[in-house]
Amino acid sequence: MARTAADGVGLTAEGKKFLRNVLSIHAKLVKAMMRALDAREQDSLFRICRKLREGNPVRFFAELTHEHEDE
Repeated sequence: MARTAADGVGLTAEGKKFLRNVLSIHAKLVKAMMRALDAREQDSLFRICRKLREGNPVRFFAELTHEHEDE
């Protein structure tokens, strides 16, 4: 019997371990990069990222799938 999306999707134990390692490295990298910014700059970046996250997902998807004339 074929599995469907309704059956759910999961990671293997090996996949979970890999993801934990990748996310740990990513967190360290982001933290190191943020040290280049002072507190005011970090706050500005946080506000910009929050604004981007709260943006219109339909418009975002449309932009991702839009074919530009110069491409």
